Parts: sequence; structure tokens; C-alpha cells
Amino acid sequence: MLLLMALSTNPQANMVYDGLGQCLSLTVWQAGVSITSRYVIDSARQGAALAATANSQTTFYLYGLGVVAEQTTSWAYYLKDGQNSVGHAARRRGGGRHAGEDV
Repeated sequence: MLLLMALSTNPQANMVYDGLGQCLSLTVWQAGVSITSRYVIDSARQGAALAATANSQTTFYLYGLGVVAEQTTSWAYYLKDGQNSVGHAARRRGGGRHAGEDV
């Protein structure tokens, strides 16, 4: 494993990479509190994250031609614009879908 750190006495982020250059974990600090995210990587998808865990909460990612949805407590499907940028997510609520949640 390779460890990359900010060259400062007060780093804002710490990243751990594997030998293929894929990020395995990211630790960020804000107001003296650190949060570490750990990633499960799919090497067949060129290092795409299959899951990320932070503060005992795991988010899973669903792929098609790219990432199309994520699940933490429920599935959220990304709504892309004409330039393929994600602006909102749609979550299933009751019998329909609700769009408008910022991603």
C-alpha cells in the first residue's frame, strides 16, 4: 500500500491507495474531528467504488454504463441532464417517485 499525506503540519485529508493507484480510504478533518471513508473497489470497472463506509454507514453503488444509483437506507437513482451531469436523485416513495433531491 502507498500512503499519501498532505505535506503540512495541519493536514486536511489523508488518502491510502493500493499498488494500482486506487483509493482505498480517505480521512478528512474538520474542526479537529476526523471522518474516514473506506472503499470496496471493482478493478474490472477501472477502480469504481462498489461500496463506501463512513461512521458505520455503508453506501452501495449500482452501475450501468456509469454509476446510476446509490443505496444507503434506500435506493436513489441519479437524474442526469443533457450533458450527463447528475443534478438530482429520484427515490421511490409510496406508489410513485419523488424527484428533486439534490445530489
